[in-house]
Parts: sequence; C-alpha cells; structure tokens
Amino acid sequence: MFKNWKMEIVSLPVGWHVVLTVGSFFVFGFCNAQLTQSYVSSQFPVHYAVGQTAFDGDLIKGYYAHMQDQGTLGVYLRTQFIDFVFIASMVTFGVLLSTLVARIGVTNGRGQKIAYIARVSIIAGGALDVAENLMSFLMLSNATGFPNWIAIIYSSFAAMKFGCITVAMAAVLLAFFVGVTERLFTRRIAA
Repeated sequence: MFKNWKMEIVSLPVGWHVVLTVGSFFVFGFCNAQLTQSYVSSQFPVHYAVGQTAFDGDLIKGYYAHMQDQGTLGVYLRTQFIDFVFIASMVTFGVLLSTLVARIGVTNGRGQKIAYIARVSIIAGGALDVAENLMSFLMLSNATGFPNWIAIIYSSFAAMKFGCITVAMAAVLLAFFVGVTERLFTRRIAA
C-alpha cells in the first residue's frame, strides 16, 4: 500500500507546494468567513455543530420553523450552497497540507504513512459533508414536514464528518512530529 509513497505525493517543487498550501489556507479562511457570516445571517437558532448532530427530526423542524418565522430560511438554503465551496477549500487545503507534511518524513517512513491517513480522512470528511448537505436539501424541501428518519441519516453523516476531520487534524500534527523525529534520527545515524 505504501510501496510507492513518493509517487503518491504531489510532485511539485517544495517551494511551489508551500506557496499552494499557504494560498489554499487563505482561501479556506475566506470561505470559512463567508460561510459563518451566511450562517449567522440565517438566524439558525443554535451553533451549526449542535444543529447538525441533533439526531432529532422534530428538533430540526423547530429550527427550520424558527427561520421561516424570521423570513431567513432562504438565507439558510443559500448557506448550504456556500458550504459546497467551503468543503472544496477545506479538502484542497487538507490534501496540500498533508502531502507537504509527508515530505518532511523519511521516504516510506511512519510520518508519511500517518500523513496518508490524514489525507484520506480529510477527503472522507469532505465526502460526508457533501452527503450531509444533500440530506439537508431533502429536509429543506419540506422544512417542517419531512420524515424524522431523514434527520437520523443527516446527523449520522455530520457526526462521521466531524470524526474524519478530527482524525485528519490529529494525523497531520502527528505526521509532522514523527516526520521531524525520523529526519533527526536518520541524520544522527548517518553522522
């Protein structure tokens, strides 16, 4: 699985890889700010993580009813579309960062393998976020009358998404420290 690890890593010059990673971080930050501003404007009554992991159709219908009463349900619908751009920026940044961190480690070393886990996890997190959004559209098509079982699927995608993103962040940090340690250990042996 990890035999040709170097072939899997983005084969850009390191300088360009750094520039693209930093640039994607700023794009990700901009998209996050736009998503947050739209979410706040929708007047969704709880933090998005709370709403997404409610696992309760009646509770989510109450959130939607609140926005209908405020006249902001359309803003929330627009927020779901903005979220797709945010997801793309998050996955792009995550893949670039994890492959950059992988370059720190020794070829086929543990650091690179852990960075691979980060990359797979962020891609999985993005895919689950897309699935969650699709379920959201299904619920929003009948905002106060959708079947409650849809909320369970919606919240399940959200919970798995948050899990994958958490694994990706932890794996990037671990890959960095393991990669640096491997490099220092390898240099010490060579000296």
